[in-house]
Amino acid sequence: MRRIMLALCLLAALAAVSSTTAQDAPPPEEPKKPKAWQERAAKNGWTEAEIKAFAADRVRVTNETFKQIFSAYVAAPLPVFITSDAVLNAYHVLLEESVMRLEIANARELKWLVGYLWTRLLETKPDAEVPEFGIKGLQRAKIVVAVAIKLLELEIKIEDETIRKSADDTVKLVLAATGEGKPAWLGKPDPGFLSLDWQRFKPRGFYTKRENLQRHFRALSWFQSIPFRLVNDEELAAIAWLRDALHTNYKESRANENRGKRLVQGYSAFLGTGDDLDITKAPYEFQVFGKDELKEFRERFVNECFPAVNDQLRYLPDDPTQVAEPHYRVISAYRLPDAVMFGRSTDLRTIKRDWPSGLEVAAALGSEFAAKQLPQSDREKVLPIVEASKPLFKGTSIYAQYMNTLRTLVDKPEPDAPEFMSKELWQAKNCNTLLASWAQMRHTWALQAKDNAYWRLATKMPAGFVEPEPEFYCRLAGLVHSTASLLKDTPAFEPDTEGLAEMLRRAKEAIAKFKLTERSALEVDIDGMTGEDSRMLDMGESFARVLLGLKDTYWYEKAGAKVLAEKLGGLADDVAAGKFDLRQQYKQLLWNHGQDCESLWPKLEQICRRLETLAHKQLRKIKFNEDEEKYILDFGGALGECMMYIGNSWLFPFDDAPRACGVFANHELGAASGYLHVGVDRPRAIYVLYPSPDGDVLCRGAIMPYREFVHATPLTDTEFQALLDSDRRPNNPEWFKALPGAVKIGKNEPVPSSGRDKSWRD
Repeated sequence: MRRIMLALCLLAALAAVSSTTAQDAPPPEEPKKPKAWQERAAKNGWTEAEIKAFAADRVRVTNETFKQIFSAYVAAPLPVFITSDAVLNAYHVLLEESVMRLEIANARELKWLVGYLWTRLLETKPDAEVPEFGIKGLQRAKIVVAVAIKLLELEIKIEDETIRKSADDTVKLVLAATGEGKPAWLGKPDPGFLSLDWQRFKPRGFYTKRENLQRHFRALSWFQSIPFRLVNDEELAAIAWLRDALHTNYKESRANENRGKRLVQGYSAFLGTGDDLDITKAPYEFQVFGKDELKEFRERFVNECFPAVNDQLRYLPDDPTQVAEPHYRVISAYRLPDAVMFGRSTDLRTIKRDWPSGLEVAAALGSEFAAKQLPQSDREKVLPIVEASKPLFKGTSIYAQYMNTLRTLVDKPEPDAPEFMSKELWQAKNCNTLLASWAQMRHTWALQAKDNAYWRLATKMPAGFVEPEPEFYCRLAGLVHSTASLLKDTPAFEPDTEGLAEMLRRAKEAIAKFKLTERSALEVDIDGMTGEDSRMLDMGESFARVLLGLKDTYWYEKAGAKVLAEKLGGLADDVAAGKFDLRQQYKQLLWNHGQDCESLWPKLEQICRRLETLAHKQLRKIKFNEDEEKYILDFGGALGECMMYIGNSWLFPFDDAPRACGVFANHELGAASGYLHVGVDRPRAIYVLYPSPDGDVLCRGAIMPYREFVHATPLTDTEFQALLDSDRRPNNPEWFKALPGAVKIGKNEPVPSSGRDKSWRD
């Protein structure tokens, strides 16, 4: 008990000491409270309402300015908030300076390239076999280089007066950099190349800082602007001469060719693909410009030459899926994804819109805010285009990586990010950051990036119209495509050995029938020869030449029809016996004579797509441009080609349009028993008074009249055609007579001798 009491006394004493010590110690200092942010805001001039709004939004942009973005962070009176804008701006400043220095070096290289091309062109001496368009192409190539010589102010004397004057006149226009036009030496304005916009040659960006950079800007722009179109013999010859001047088989000069290539394609790693095929990708052997070789060359390269960005003053192209004709440039500007998208979002064939918007770039990178800011009238059509263009922004180039970087500004904030970064105001800020950065990037590449040009509309009276059923043309195009795809999986396009053997035999028979061995040439249009005879003879001779491996197109004129007849007989037997591998020869033969169905299916699909576009424009009362009017005028030939009439053979078609077949048989009617036939008669003209903005237009077209009748026996097409030309001609259906004017088409109507009946004009 004593021990317990002693312990309790000790504890009480310790408690008393502890209490006394605590009471004697001074209290700790309270931390100083910072001034409220509201007070600081008010001190800087913010109103009470602004302070309240800021409390809710947590973001506000003021009108305080700095000369450079870094100044905001120098001796800052407040804690700093480092923005993405700051580092992006630094990136662009450094990039532009670096590119400017690179361009100073490139300016020296361009001078060398121009001088080198000029020297090689002067050394070029065409032989006597070069066609006229080849000679003109060489002259064009020299003028193109001469203009660059003048723009760069090189000390090179141009002796040829014609070339010198053409270059001087053109340089004046380039230096003036106003208006538009097309020098005479470039040819007359045409739908694909109306004129040059001379303002494109005005130096921009950092190129204004030095005179040598200004000269470099103009000369390089010049090489980027002149098209050498695949469809134009002279232009294609010109780029071939230029390529030949750069290319050489001499070992000691290969270094020069590689040097030129480094200049021409030097920014590929930065910007990606050149939008046009450049001089390094053009043909350099002029032998390709023989008649057959030229045709083969165009077919082989046409799909590689289509640009994705139109920078020319031109009308809408024929192909609704393309923006310009396939062509080359000496040096190509680069295809940026935003430029391609802008071309699509201002395409007159799908949307009527004067200007694109940078908001499309932000939207393509994922900014929902940007998409909402597009005008309501544009969203319905523009946003699908933006969505479809998103894959364009992917790639491995510096520009693609840059775009991918900007994309992170408009994606969802990190899970732990402050709440205000999820609000619309912050989205607006980031949209602004993205577009400001993009604008700086485009500034750096003012010369190297390809610019867009708005297509022109023709203003003259339309040459005609299309039946305004765009959905029909669209669905038909899809059907054509599906059909062709299915046919490729069948033997439909494989060689027909029996048919080829028969064709060779019929060609031999035609030689004997029309006594062609007595003539100096293999004539195919003599009296008494039918269209079928002519076709068999022409194709037989052509295929015989292919099988014999003869290059001379006119070999039969030298060997004579007698030798040809002997060859045809033996070749027919060998073909029938399977002694030839006909896969390549067969396709070439059919293609030469417009009979290659495999290649005609895509052409028909293209026609359908074009008509769909024209129908859309027509419904929206948009006048066709000159190129489209020409397409309408030439439509017959194009359609004829799809129907296997090539050249001018469509002027002399076979009379085989009428056809019929039995679809139902009834043998329970006694004397009236027979077969119900349905078919089509010869095409009939149809006239239409079509309304247009300039007044009603009288138009003529054609229809395929439907026929439905009963005949005692099933009819072949030949029998049906004979029936049409007899006094037993089937009557027109009653409902057909209800068509205005159709009542004049009566029984026993005579067959028109020509499709060029002009009686309607009276």
